[in-house]
Amino acid sequence: MSSHVDLTNIEALGGDTIAWDDTTQTIQPHIHITVGLKEHSATAHTSHLLDATVQFLTEMLIIEIASPSMHRFPNPNLYDVPQLRFDQRPATDT
Repeated sequence: MSSHVDLTNIEALGGDTIAWDDTTQTIQPHIHITVGLKEHSATAHTSHLLDATVQFLTEMLIIEIASPSMHRFPNPNLYDVPQLRFDQRPATDT
């Protein structure tokens, strides 16, 4: 199930990977994020980040992995959620 949530005044923690998309010739970030609502003490939401506006980014760590190649392929068995692979084949080809 998927739903849309608009949040303001939050504390956030996220982690992600960036993989190359051979089809669009672009990088594809895949971001997991947990955000807590300040005015609700510890109420939190965790999911994939699809869209956001960030006012103050205080720190970001990027680590390049040159090998093996990382690619994302939609997995039809998981509602076409793109899964990170360390080779050139979609999960259904194995």
